[in-house]
Amino acid sequence: MKDAVAGLVERLAGRLPETALVLGSGLSGLADEVEEALRIPYAEIEGFPKSGVTGHSGMLVVGRFGGRQVAMLAGRAHYYEQGDAAAKRPALEILAAIGVTTLLLTNAAGSLDPAMGPGSVMLIDDHINFSGSNPLFGEPTDRRFVGLTEAYDRRLRVALLAAGAATGTPLHRGVYMWFSGPSFETPAEIR
Repeated sequence: MKDAVAGLVERLAGRLPETALVLGSGLSGLADEVEEALRIPYAEIEGFPKSGVTGHSGMLVVGRFGGRQVAMLAGRAHYYEQGDAAAKRPALEILAAIGVTTLLLTNAAGSLDPAMGPGSVMLIDDHINFSGSNPLFGEPTDRRFVGLTEAYDRRLRVALLAAGAATGTPLHRGVYMWFSGPSFETPAEIR
């Protein structure tokens, strides 16, 4: 991983972001809004997983967005593509190693709340791992014991709620349930 971090730092030439966004399905176009963008295919970054899902281009985009230096991951690997939740770890560890301290994850998901139809925006307050997997399986050190009581940063949630209110964007709140996919949930699982 040290070589991947050093290579990425060299390519970024001093443009080290503190904030990163992982762009889920339907949001890849947001990467086109980055100003002074440096685009690096995941294939050129050691340890970055490749995505085979339509709309996930597999590109790290670093530049200015909303007046800040950011990194956007246009696409991501999905658990069901490789059956290995830990395949996503190297990309996140590399981002942390170059100085990213704030990570916003996005995705497209269904909802059990009838008031939250397709295209609704939801702020995730917590999650339930129903997949039976964990990206820390096999980690040989005590790094595997990660507390998750503050996994969803209160400061960021408050800021996102305020931004939604300021822009008139309805922002639902909910709990994400992780199923392994790629098939959709059964009626019993939905109940």
